[in-house]
Amino acid sequence: MTRLLFLEMKGTVYGGQKALLARCRELDARGLDYTILHPFRESDFIEQYQDLGLKGELVAATLRWPPAARPLVTLAGCLRRLIGRRGVDAVHCEAFDAAYIAVVARALAFSRARLIFTVRSERYLNFSALDRFFLKFVDRLATNSEFSRGKIAEGLDVAPERVAVTYSPISFADAKTDEEAPEATDGPSQAKAIAFVGSFEPRKKLDLFIDLGVALRKRGGPAHRFLIFGGPKTAEQERYLRSLQARIAASGVSDAFEFCGYERVGRIARRSDLIVCPYENEPFGRVVAEFLHLGLPVLIRDSGGLAEAGLGFAAQAPGESDAEVLEAFAEAIASGRAFERRGDLAEIRRRLDAAYSVGAVLDRELAMYA
Repeated sequence: MTRLLFLEMKGTVYGGQKALLARCRELDARGLDYTILHPFRESDFIEQYQDLGLKGELVAATLRWPPAARPLVTLAGCLRRLIGRRGVDAVHCEAFDAAYIAVVARALAFSRARLIFTVRSERYLNFSALDRFFLKFVDRLATNSEFSRGKIAEGLDVAPERVAVTYSPISFADAKTDEEAPEATDGPSQAKAIAFVGSFEPRKKLDLFIDLGVALRKRGGPAHRFLIFGGPKTAEQERYLRSLQARIAASGVSDAFEFCGYERVGRIARRSDLIVCPYENEPFGRVVAEFLHLGLPVLIRDSGGLAEAGLGFAAQAPGESDAEVLEAFAEAIASGRAFERRGDLAEIRRRLDAAYSVGAVLDRELAMYA
């Protein structure tokens, strides 16, 4: 039986931590052995772990250690498990501080445990010389798309076979609505609700979505509404948001837009007729898969891993420049092509489950751990 060790160095619960919790639920269902080292006495992660009633061993700090001491606490815990009687077969890290600790601990313990590090395509751009040095001692890199794999192999100058595509796990059941999936439509015969979902990072191209709404309203035709789900997370994103709000106010069609804040996927699906993803060089694009699984049409920019995430079921807008993409988006919406479902919903869901369900992703990870 493979014995797994995960190092979770953050007390918050965002995408990576949610993926780890989903992985643990699947490990429990399969009766597999795992331990999580977490250098906090109290944290949001601990609360969610306990609320889920997970069976693996969660080793949290017994004292309130200051941030500077947490790596040493984790290193000591990692050494104990690598040297201990039960041993560890694989150590999986999703942050560089954890990867450093795992490399040092394995060397000190003379362990043969495999080291796995998850990296997204945009993160390699900021790797330091120290990061690149430590990567030499990691057995496999895991990532979330073929697009990411190519970027990582090129940017880090590593052999592509060292990078495994496991994808990101998606708990589709958590996103289910209580309503039937909307029927596919031949086109926008009446006003529709067109939604943007994502953070307010400039690379998500919310500005392009707003320009699309302005352009469509000024062309006449159905008075589509443009819903914006998400919010700023940094001061830079706050400034970006204010500039976009000023653009909307000056557009003459400000009534077309609504900032809706953060909502659950199911709630967004009930309020929307179409999801538009103008993201540029997105590593994966789980938004695409989540809403396709719910039966909504999704219109994407032909960039990054978005098409891969949609498995060919999302409508694509080609174009090199923002202006070309905007025109392609507008044409797809005006013609009705964007609102068409590209396949049988049962088959779409079957394919998405086979690619991104927690169980499917864990199967790939277990093969990598062996």
